[in-house]
Formats: sequence, C-alpha cells, structure tokens
Amino acid sequence: MNHLVVLVHGFCAGSYAVKKIEKALSELSQITVLLSVTNEGFEKTSDGIFPAGLRLTYEIINFVDNSNKKFTHISFIGSSLGGLLSRVAIGLLVDKNNSTIISLIPVIYMSLASPHLGILETSYFNQYLGSIVTPNMETINDLSLVNDTLKILSDPNAIYFFGLSLFRERYLFTNMDNDGLVNYNSGGITNVYWDLPIVYSNVKGILTDYKDKDFILEQEDTPTLLDNMQKLSFRRV
Repeated sequence: MNHLVVLVHGFCAGSYAVKKIEKALSELSQITVLLSVTNEGFEKTSDGIFPAGLRLTYEIINFVDNSNKKFTHISFIGSSLGGLLSRVAIGLLVDKNNSTIISLIPVIYMSLASPHLGILETSYFNQYLGSIVTPNMETINDLSLVNDTLKILSDPNAIYFFGLSLFRERYLFTNMDNDGLVNYNSGGITNVYWDLPIVYSNVKGILTDYKDKDFILEQEDTPTLLDNMQKLSFRRV
C-alpha cells in the first residue's frame, strides 16, 4: 500500500505550522506526505475557502501526476482552516462512479480545531483581526456565515459531503477550553459547549439547557449545518 497523506495548514499561516506532524508521519513506512504550500501567507488564505480549496486541489493533482510513486490510498489532515480546504479538495477530486478520491481509496479524514460550523460567536473579533492582517475579508465572511460557503460544503446533496462520506474514519480533534477562535461546538460538530462562548449581538440565538459548563447555543444558521454534518459519523478527540 502506498498511502498519500495530504497535510494542510490553517488561516494566515504556512507549512511551518504543521511541520512537526509532517516529521512524525514521514517516519511511518508506506506513507508519503504532501505538505501543502500553495496557500501559504495571508492573502492566499483570505480570499475565500473555495479559491484556496481549488488551489489545494490543483496542488494535489500535480503532486500525484508528477510523483514517481503509484499511490493506492489517500488521507487528509487539516489544521484549522486546512480542515475546510481539505473538504473542498475532496469534493472536487471525488469520482462518484467508483467512490474514489483522485482515483485513490479514501482512508482517513482528520481536522485539527477546524471551524466546521463557522465562528459566529467570535465573528466581530475575527472581522477586526482580519481587517488588520489582510484587506481581503472573503474567508472571514465564509466563516461568519455571511457567505453560503459552509452551507454548500455541508449540503448532503453536494459532492463535498459525498466525498467526505467515503472515508473509512473521520476524526475531529478539538480544544475543549481556551480556544478563542474555534470553540468545541464548531470544531467537534456538536451542540455541546464546553466553555462559555462570547456571544455578540449579531448572533441570533438563545442559550438553553445550561448545566455547569455544558449548554446548547441555538442559532439560525448553525442548526442546519449541524444537522447535516451529524448525518456523518465522527470520532471526537
């Protein structure tokens, strides 16, 4: 088995952010790591999830076509925004006729604190942060649900959802506390909160079922994303 693992960094970052993961994976036999570099830097992660995901798709195609190895299996590991960019690439590379990804057998999809349900609770902060680090707000708009990007990615009738459903295992690594950008709810695709989120006035929702630190935040857009994504099984770590 020649297993290709696509490793993708997050927002306003570069391949350096996941170098330790690459090093650990590279020590495993029959594993080849594609450390994505096509979206390095502020601008290439800020012009929207779909444009960045398309660049990642081309990078994967070029890597496979130009490799001297014949791969049989493929997995994805995405850190933060990289988890969403991976979902775009998976959808664009899927072959519905034979249930493969770029003609390879999908094995593991893994995201590391990825905002699958967006960042509504911190959207004001992130919009301010985004305006400082980059003039292009499209990715922030995607994550704040101003755009329909996450709805499209989570649509059960879309190729992105179908592609994700093909993986044998789907892992969600989440931070249970002290993550001001991606809370446990969004990273873990669950309605359980482990830490009190900062709720701004643009969040249209109510707090319910509060008990200790566990409670549910119901929002206009999030339930649809959550309900759709929970049609798939995930292992939360």
